[in-house]
Amino acid sequence: MSRPAIDPRLVFLYYIGTYTCTLGLGMYQLTTNIMLTEHEHKVRINLKKARGQLALIEKMLADKRYCVDVAQQINAAIGLLKQANNIIFESHLLSCGAHKLNSKRSADKLAFAKELIKAFTLTNKN
Repeated sequence: MSRPAIDPRLVFLYYIGTYTCTLGLGMYQLTTNIMLTEHEHKVRINLKKARGQLALIEKMLADKRYCVDVAQQINAAIGLLKQANNIIFESHLLSCGAHKLNSKRSADKLAFAKELIKAFTLTNKN
């Protein structure tokens, strides 16, 4: 019994990206990393800025800086992380989402929606 051929474009995508999603190919599933390059660049910039913010916050705490100033810097770092998360969400919708939402199987669409809700819902747990 021969296996169906895997589309070489999908194999190429596996090697160029960083974000994981699964694409169905008949009887096979191919897990591939395909964060869009421009999105990955923006995420990396935001994470670099957030690391800088965190280092500044630690220094501010060591220097016994005013609480409100520290809180403002924490909010700035949170904003950068939320922005990075939104960029990842957008990339996921444009890459994996396009495939899964075009699926003829409603179970695939529902599973994708649940995955998004679970992964991209922020909670305010203390």
